[in-house]
Amino acid sequence: MTLARIFAVVDRYTHPLDTEVIPLLSAFGRICARSVSADKEMPPFDISALDGYAVCGRGPSFVVKGEMEPLGPLPGLTKEGTACFVPTGGRLPSASRFVAREHVRETDRAIVVETEKDETRVVKAGDWLRQGVKLVTRGDCVSPSAMALLALSGFSAVTVYRKPAAAIITTGSELKQGKLVDSNRFLLAGLIQRDGGDPGQLNTADDTEDDILRALSEMGRVDIVVLTGGTSKGKRDVTKEAIKQWGGVFHLESPPILPGKTMAFGRRGATAFYILPGNPKSVRSLYELFVKRGLFRLAGRRYNGVERFMSVPEIIEKPADMVTATPVLVETETSVIREMYPLEPNGFVVLDEGASTVRPGELVKVILV
Repeated sequence: MTLARIFAVVDRYTHPLDTEVIPLLSAFGRICARSVSADKEMPPFDISALDGYAVCGRGPSFVVKGEMEPLGPLPGLTKEGTACFVPTGGRLPSASRFVAREHVRETDRAIVVETEKDETRVVKAGDWLRQGVKLVTRGDCVSPSAMALLALSGFSAVTVYRKPAAAIITTGSELKQGKLVDSNRFLLAGLIQRDGGDPGQLNTADDTEDDILRALSEMGRVDIVVLTGGTSKGKRDVTKEAIKQWGGVFHLESPPILPGKTMAFGRRGATAFYILPGNPKSVRSLYELFVKRGLFRLAGRRYNGVERFMSVPEIIEKPADMVTATPVLVETETSVIREMYPLEPNGFVVLDEGASTVRPGELVKVILV
């Protein structure tokens, strides 16, 4: 068994959600469902890069005959001794010289120019945006820069994948009774929001099949359900039994991976579900490796997990018949493992079935998440 084969199961049963059109101002962080290219160049012609006056003649005094509008029509300016105010973004009249506003003394309907130089500063046609340039790519997050470019190209709305609606069900009588703080609820809610999901439904159930089934049955429509706890070695797994009663079909159950022997993945109709153990460190690792991968696929987002080979700073031991995923903190620029078992991992040392011991300095496969 390899981690790649386990990933393949998640990928096989997880597909992008439907799409929706939303206002461009609400698009930050959403996932593009269509690639969009610019259908025109901007600015459409040469414009001024600063405020000033277009003047006709040597001067120094000029009568102001008008004011340009940004990207407005080209004004005529042919009579000597006349001037036109040109704002930043204004089209420059031909057969005239340009004087920056700081070199002009303004009076009522007239100006006195303090230089004879032509101070033209031009933004060339297409400097902001070239026709055919890709503005957004399918599967990308909409960034502030992309929003600006889309607006510049005339778009007021954008087509995105629907944001995955998520439910979190934590199990444990001690949690439901308030004897322990339900930290996994907060951990998962934060991770799901970080990755573009909406954890709008939260519930806690006793360690009984009936109460977990109740929590499942009371959910509204969601795209993904994450359950934690309810598993215990040597005892009946009430969480899995409740899932079966709910109508869930398992596609991955108790894979040979540490941590995660009690993990499971499956679907009930259009809803994906994950069962994770209750240990917060295991929850974090399994979320980063599996739940995040599925959430990205539901959101239509490209999963950018990168594999690199790095040397381990300390010994890692594991059963030969298991796959292990050890959380690490990686200095990505140097591909150096800085810390093993960190609170905020950004990678995992992956050891597939076979090897039982890795010694310091040996090269291993690391998946960056």
